[in-house]
Amino acid sequence: MNQDETIALFLECEAKRKEAFEAALADGKGEGHARRIAHQAAKARWNEWANGMLAERKALEAAGKWAAEKNRFGELEPQSDDTRQWLEKASVDFSHCSFFIRKEARIEDAKRERKRVDDSLLVYAERITFSGFVFPGGASFWCATFQAYAHFSNTIFSDYASFSSATFNGGADFQSAKFNGYAFFQKATFSGDAIFAHATFSAYALFLTTNVSGDASFFSATFSGNSRFDDARFRNNAIFKLAGFRKYASFERVTFEGPASFSAIRGDSGFTMAGARFDKVPDFIQAHFEEAPRLDNMKVSSERNSDLAGNEQCARWRALKHLAIQAHDTDRELEFNAQEITAERMAALSSGKAWYGGVRSIASFLYRWTSDYGRSLTLPFAWWGAAIAISASFYLSQTPAVQRDLELKDTTVVFEILRTVGYASSNSVQCFNQDGLELNKSAIGGLIDGFRDTTSARAEALHLAFRNAFIVLDGSSEAAHRTYGCLYGVELYGGSNPVAVVPSAVSTASAVQKLFSALMIFLFGLALRNMLKVK
Repeated sequence: MNQDETIALFLECEAKRKEAFEAALADGKGEGHARRIAHQAAKARWNEWANGMLAERKALEAAGKWAAEKNRFGELEPQSDDTRQWLEKASVDFSHCSFFIRKEARIEDAKRERKRVDDSLLVYAERITFSGFVFPGGASFWCATFQAYAHFSNTIFSDYASFSSATFNGGADFQSAKFNGYAFFQKATFSGDAIFAHATFSAYALFLTTNVSGDASFFSATFSGNSRFDDARFRNNAIFKLAGFRKYASFERVTFEGPASFSAIRGDSGFTMAGARFDKVPDFIQAHFEEAPRLDNMKVSSERNSDLAGNEQCARWRALKHLAIQAHDTDRELEFNAQEITAERMAALSSGKAWYGGVRSIASFLYRWTSDYGRSLTLPFAWWGAAIAISASFYLSQTPAVQRDLELKDTTVVFEILRTVGYASSNSVQCFNQDGLELNKSAIGGLIDGFRDTTSARAEALHLAFRNAFIVLDGSSEAAHRTYGCLYGVELYGGSNPVAVVPSAVSTASAVQKLFSALMIFLFGLALRNMLKVK
């Protein structure tokens, strides 16, 4: 049908609706019951035409005159004149129509029910509803505007359905609708809710650059053909729970500004969310994909969702990490793992077990600040280098000369290190010498003069710190004798054997530095492994 014939049929249905509604009210029916009766009357008139067209098609098929093939979008393309004529009669054209709820005060006569304004055809109706209507051929709502809530629940689209650039100012209900041909919602705008729960898409489904301001529900929808939501924007809840994608599904560069649920969805073919952005942590719990999903450059906000319990946050990050592992996307795997650890820390703190939560929180905090959860090469290297500098300063602070000059006796470790750094930066600290020290000169001595002049306490303190930092580089006994002898002197063990002095504080500090250095080397290796994506 052309557009005039299409709208004439629709207005005829609306006349039946009005007539049945008024009759039901006159018969004592309640308003709700009367509306249901009125809709059945309007639907019956529309489907009378639709069933007649379907009967004609069966007759053509029985006579061998039907010849049509579906293109890659699922649209029927005629291969004979008889088929072409049927498709032309079976299609409907609501393109550029603006649908309004009928207001008696605005309609003076029947002519105003169809009026062109700014290239839009105004269509007034008792209700904007196509619920249960059957479209035997193609249905075009291209650039149509629905000024009130549009009802398409249980509607059957036998061929293509085009809602490209359509505007739904009051939201739309496509619940349990069946799209047997391609479904185009490209650049469609939903100012209210968009409900596609239990809908069936048997062919190509296109939602490119769709904008939904209210909730978008595709709960338990089935996409039997390829589906694309690229560049769509969902400003509120986006619900795809239990949806099934039988063929390729693309959500590239989609923006989810509100909660997004993909719980228990099933992807039987390719599935991509490359470049998608989630402002809240999405729910992919128990999502199943036959092929690894593509998550390249997918962004998920790390901002904690206060609406979710801590365990729910952990489960969502864990599900995302599982998807990244399945996709062999190491970058996303590390990112989601870091967020899962953070969520677990917050959950542990609120678990009621103060000691457990505290220990876990501290461990997670240290893991973050020392290696960014195994993702940073710089952090463990920086901490490793800082440990060398701090340890060297501490070793130097324990020398008798520095203790004497700075009066460090009975002071805190931090104070000793800070004072020593300032002192060593402006003074040349020589090796241990008994001069000016109150020591038992018969028991403790230093390196011989010629050997002592070849090094300094600063150099040996740094050497000791470096040797401890590399853990396995203990050096020879001669090197240890030189280092400790230069720093703390040499004791005559048994009156004759020279043994280097090692203060207990220095021995303890060396053990702590080795342990800390071993941990930083491990974290550096872990980050290097992750960077090189070695499994």
